[in-house]
Amino acid sequence: LIIQENIFKARRIEEPQVTLEELSKNFNISRERVRQIEVRSFEKVQQHIRQFLKNKQRLNLIDRQSTEKDL
Repeated sequence: LIIQENIFKARRIEEPQVTLEELSKNFNISRERVRQIEVRSFEKVQQHIRQFLKNKQRLNLIDRQSTEKDL
């Protein structure tokens, strides 16, 4: 989990972006493995964002329904 977080931050958040080569040396894994971890981490972030937005939409719908009942 720590490696995933570090790779995600280094590849997607930090400026300048850390190279696959640098990360592969730091973690003693292949560049391809770094890339795979980066992709999987990004997919997890996207999944969490989608879930957050779905939950937010549900809450908005519930709020609207309760407001309409009050009228």
